[in-house]
Amino acid sequence: MAVKYKPTKTEQLKNELVSMYMNYWKNIAMNIFEWEGFPESVSPDLLSSEIIENWYFGEGDAVFFKDDNKGFLCLKVNKEGFNVVGKPTAYRAWGNGFVKKLSPDECVYMKNNETATPTALPLLYLCECLADIELTKKLRRNAHKTPFMLETAPETELTAKNIYKKIDTDEPVLYRNKSRGEADVGVNVLNTGVEYINDKLNDEKNTYIAEILTLLGIDNYVEDKAERVQSAEVEANQDYVAHSFRASLEKRQKACEEINKKFGLNLSVKYKDYKKHEEDKN
Repeated sequence: MAVKYKPTKTEQLKNELVSMYMNYWKNIAMNIFEWEGFPESVSPDLLSSEIIENWYFGEGDAVFFKDDNKGFLCLKVNKEGFNVVGKPTAYRAWGNGFVKKLSPDECVYMKNNETATPTALPLLYLCECLADIELTKKLRRNAHKTPFMLETAPETELTAKNIYKKIDTDEPVLYRNKSRGEADVGVNVLNTGVEYINDKLNDEKNTYIAEILTLLGIDNYVEDKAERVQSAEVEANQDYVAHSFRASLEKRQKACEEINKKFGLNLSVKYKDYKKHEEDKN
């Protein structure tokens, strides 16, 4: 019988950190754009800004169509029957037990970006990097808490482990003094000479956060306090952000135009400007 692999405590913690970061950034990613103009007859449980952005985030594309029984829907999609230039000749909409085959004339194929790449795909890698950094910081903090190794014989190994356990839980540890004729605990202390690098790890973490913000099309330039950043670097960063933002917005606007033309609706999509919203409230 095969032994079932049990993840280590560190692996479990990394998985939890990745999940935490993914949920945090997904909440932000799904609230950058807002879709408006859905018909009043459509239930928000079947069609909403949240549903569309959720497909974009996890799938990278979706298909909009009108079902005879359920009305207008936006669901996950599979492309089928490609023609000579690689365009699909049919789409299969599906979700939670519902499946419907559609021709291009019956629906609008919608893309998150030019390559129909889900936002979650690059985001997962960046969140794994953030989790690795946090685990490294935790390890380094522990290394500074105990900047030494305990050398011991097998018969005194339990003593060494108990010493480590007390230090790890911030309990004082009393050591016997051999020069006074007291019993030897059988443990030698070896200094590891660990170097403090958590400040550098924080800088690396901020770099990955900036990459995520750029991916989402959110301005993220923060002037480096250590050195003056050239204006050309600032402009380059803003260009990356602008291109990322426009690529996402334009694909959504194109989907709205095609949906409105095909189904006679008045859908629109806009950027959620929270700063302006707060200014208007004041």
